[in-house]
Amino acid sequence: FLIMTLEETFLKWAGFSLGQNNQHKDLFQRALELDLAVDEADSRADIFNLILVSLIEPQLPKDRFTILMDYPSYIATLSKPIPQSPWTERWEIYLGELELANCFTEAMDAEQIKQYYTEELKHINDPIPKVDWAFPQLLSTQRESISGTALGVDRLLMALLEISKIQGVLLFPLL
Repeated sequence: FLIMTLEETFLKWAGFSLGQNNQHKDLFQRALELDLAVDEADSRADIFNLILVSLIEPQLPKDRFTILMDYPSYIATLSKPIPQSPWTERWEIYLGELELANCFTEAMDAEQIKQYYTEELKHINDPIPKVDWAFPQLLSTQRESISGTALGVDRLLMALLEISKIQGVLLFPLL
């Protein structure tokens, strides 16, 4: 396994410090300097993901697993912030450019959880179940950290079988 922080990967393959370019205007400017097609209306998360997909993921080793750690706090997840830093306790595992799994330590702060869901609800057009706003309060009383890993079994099969399109491993393809 190659284990790297996102800060290390951006320094090595994008040529700048992600932590020092944490604001929208700075990240946008860096993307322009890298000749990436960005618009000022793009969110920080969109710009980050464009740089990640265009410059970082293609550089990841093809012959071994890579773990990328410490994602920016502006990427919308319910991951626990790392104190006094712009990062969260989150990692993803790759084989080459293919993301196989992701994991994070769950946020336990009720206000952070409420804010996350409030923002997410703004972007949903379909009918959604009623939000149980007691849940964030319940999590905030939790004493131990909570975490879990989401493994894309379909992506793992793609890697093991050397199949380039996900349709090749879906058991019940819709198309």
